[in-house]
Amino acid sequence: MPTGSGTPGPTASPAPGSTILALNIGIDAIGSVGDNENPNPSSSNQNPLHPTRNVTVQVFDSNNNQVSNQIGSINYNAGTGIFTGTVNLGVNFVSGNYTVKVKSDGHLRRLIPGIQNIASGQTVQMPQVNLVAGDVNNDNYINITDYNILLSCVNDPDVANVDNHQLCNSDASYINLSDLDDNGVVDKFDYNLFLREYSVQNGN
Repeated sequence: MPTGSGTPGPTASPAPGSTILALNIGIDAIGSVGDNENPNPSSSNQNPLHPTRNVTVQVFDSNNNQVSNQIGSINYNAGTGIFTGTVNLGVNFVSGNYTVKVKSDGHLRRLIPGIQNIASGQTVQMPQVNLVAGDVNNDNYINITDYNILLSCVNDPDVANVDNHQLCNSDASYINLSDLDDNGVVDKFDYNLFLREYSVQNGN
């Protein structure tokens, strides 16, 4: 998977009475999702090499206090072209209205649209949110640092490699996270996708 932390392990069965968030996450340039400037998914990769990805979910109350921070995994659904999965908020989660943010490696953290009414002990379906690609160094910004890493990882005669892969080779995760469309090669398509995504520079 495109992460430096390895493939998520098996998820333990939730305890009775657990509050579960059911996630529906689009990944730019994969499946049924286009990208920031081009929402048409016709050029998106329909068969990502890494169909399982990690996800971090943060839940905030009405005063913007973080009340939960959970890590889970999402899996690609070829039928819908999006990733789905669940995260367990535990058995002591208090019912109420919350905002929810999600992040996966290589993508900006995004706010799930709207205020979420989360009922304790229930499985609550979250609206779909699409994640912007290009956060190669995972600092929740898309900037010149990510650009330089991607250029160092590129392997395409149409795009000049700036340093013969030296920066790319400095971190084992960079090569996978630079492959924005997850097709196994960092090339001009990833480069051009990065330029389109660049206008969304900050995560939520």
